[in-house]
Formats: sequence, C-alpha cells, structure tokens
Amino acid sequence: MKKEDIIELLGITVGIVVLTRIFYPYIQNLFSITDGYSAATLTSSLLMAVVTAIYVRYTYRIFDVTNKNTEQTANAQKIAYLERRLELFYLPMEGILLKNHPGILESTIELALHKMKDKKELLYFTENIDDEFSKDYETLRQFSYLACPGSSHLFYDFFYVVRDVLEDITASVRVFQFGSPFTLVNEKNIAEHRRVHEAIGKDIAALGKELAELVNL
Repeated sequence: MKKEDIIELLGITVGIVVLTRIFYPYIQNLFSITDGYSAATLTSSLLMAVVTAIYVRYTYRIFDVTNKNTEQTANAQKIAYLERRLELFYLPMEGILLKNHPGILESTIELALHKMKDKKELLYFTENIDDEFSKDYETLRQFSYLACPGSSHLFYDFFYVVRDVLEDITASVRVFQFGSPFTLVNEKNIAEHRRVHEAIGKDIAALGKELAELVNL
C-alpha cells in the first residue's frame, strides 16, 4: 500500500470517529438505538464496514496493477522475441540472399575479370564467393529455429537457391574463356531467387506489423 493510501485511510478513520461522537445523539434518536448500544460500539461497527470496503477497493487496485504489469511483461517478452527473429534470422538471410543474386554475382565477377591474368585467379575468386556463403550459412543455421510457423522450409529453400547459383558459377567457370563475356544469369535462377525473396519479405512484413502493434499498445 502506498504512503498516500495509508494517509487516506487514517483520515477516513479519524473522520468516522469524530463524526460518530458528534452525531451519536441524533443517530440514537433517529434509529431508536438503546442506551446499551454505545457510541464506541457504533463507531466500531462503522469502522469495520468502512475498512472492509476499503480492503475490497485496494485488493482490486492491487489485482489491477498486477494484471497490467503481467501484460506489460508479456508484451515486452513478445517484442524482444520478434526483434530477435528479425535481427538474427530474417534480415541477415535476406541480406545474404540479395548478395548472392545471380545478376549481382555475374556483375561482380565481370568487374573482377579486368584485374585477372588467368583462369587460376578466376577459380580462386569464385571459391572465395563459395567460402563466404558457407560461413554465412553456418552463422545463420543456428538461428533457423526462429522461422515463423509455417515457414520452417524457408531456410532450406534459401540454401538450395543460393547453392544452385554457386553451382552455376562453377559450371560457367569451367567453360569460360578469357576475352569472352562471363555469363551466369538464367531464368530459372532468377525465378527461384525471386520466389524465395518474396517469401522472406512476406514474413518480415508480418513480423514488422506484429511488432508495431505491440509497441503501440
């Protein structure tokens, strides 16, 4: 109970005692109270009734505050979990997917070719791309449990679409001849990449909406 509540309760108690003493003769006549029913007894009865009412009031207040605190704690936990899903899983996965877009990788390799002297350097460069994805994949894999319900397959779709692109790079490098353009992009890879990216974006949008609703409560 707060200090203000205790002061209020003491004030009500003192008021009841004083008023009962002052108006007891009038109350006695009004309700035909016998002499055996003293002012002290009347005061005690009134105090008991008031204390009971105040107890009920403050019990409800405590229950209400506890309820609100419980809801706030639950909301804070939900917000933290949603932020964790976005920051540790969805946003990194989207970034890795975009980094390994067929068109972007093709342009990256074409630019790098201008500084290369032979095919050995090209093989080394593309192996580094593959190694970088392997590291990104291992980092992301430990957070795959954060996928939205109904999207447990999404992480595997992400892995396979990037793996297919990297395999196409390896195949393209095998037949590549210096002096000719490096070609990687094909419609199948583009379509699959777009499908997975849209699925990731859909989950990100849903999580963002849920997060905004909780923050604004």
